[in-house]
Order: sequence, then C-alpha cells, then structure tokens
Amino acid sequence: MDTDRAAPEDLAALHEAFHVDDGGESALGWDAVHGFEADHGIVLPEPYRTFVAEITDGSYSGPPDYGLVGFRSCRSETAR
Repeated sequence: MDTDRAAPEDLAALHEAFHVDDGGESALGWDAVHGFEADHGIVLPEPYRTFVAEITDGSYSGPPDYGLVGFRSCRSETAR
C-alpha cells in the first residue's frame, strides 16, 4: 500500500465530494504533512493525511453543518 499516493480516481471523487475546484491551492502538500508528523512523532490516519496533503485543508462542505476545520488552524506553534 502506498500511503503517500492515492489512486487518481479516489482523488477525483474527493475533489467532487468536497466541491474543491481550486487546482490544489488549498491543499497543504506532503512536505507540510510529513513535517507535522515528524514534529509530533505520529502518522496521521489515511485518508485524512491524503485529504489535507492533496485535496484541501478544511472544507465548508460536510456534516453536520459546518464542514471540516482546517488543519492549519489546529496546528500548534511548534509545528512547521
């Protein structure tokens, strides 16, 4: 299993489900995800890590009514 790369069809489905059409600008990228994981000695669960790395950092779409809080807004001051 490749934990750093989702299948293209899975990425397309996530973009559609969360109404992401910004060309990847709102995604954090793998460097930011790996940096956070290294700083905290953890590995974020799949598919969340792929979501923030390749899809978007947070979303207004999603249950219950407020969507998904952005990863950047949850990170500690010591995170990269």
